[in-house]
Amino acid sequence: ADFYFIHNRVQLPQDPKLRWFQYRIIHRILGTKKFLFKIRKSDDPLCTFCRNSNETLLHLFAVCPIVEIFRNEIWQWIQTCSRINYTPTKSEMILGGLFEKFTETINVVLISINYFIYCAKYKGNQLSFIAFKKYLQFQFNIDRFIFIKNMNPEKLNVKWSFLCEIFESEELNMQ
Repeated sequence: ADFYFIHNRVQLPQDPKLRWFQYRIIHRILGTKKFLFKIRKSDDPLCTFCRNSNETLLHLFAVCPIVEIFRNEIWQWIQTCSRINYTPTKSEMILGGLFEKFTETINVVLISINYFIYCAKYKGNQLSFIAFKKYLQFQFNIDRFIFIKNMNPEKLNVKWSFLCEIFESEELNMQ
């Protein structure tokens, strides 16, 4: 019941790559090692990161202890920099956030985290907070360029809200 409630309320991202990725999660068609093992395309069904449990969508994006540490580091950074007290539920980690005030921004972060985890899994990379932060900063810079070029900078603030301040202040500190 929780899945269907969130499925009907979640906001999909505008980025086509993230939109397609989230669509595959919502409709449970994103390949995990448990499924790949079942169709004999993987040697084992175990999680790529912890190697302790079968890799399902729930395990990969919400329950894996390695992923939990990674996610906690990200949310701790966001809470410290933005003073937003929000920790997503396991359902929201997978399907998207329902946080009232910054729904679009929270969803950008949640879906970006999942996409980063999935890409790291297939590239054989370890999960790195610093690499994720650079990835998110890159996504922000692309959107900033597009929104400014289209003379619509206020949309940037809607999509990225509290992250605008974080990334822009970090850019100033780097100069």
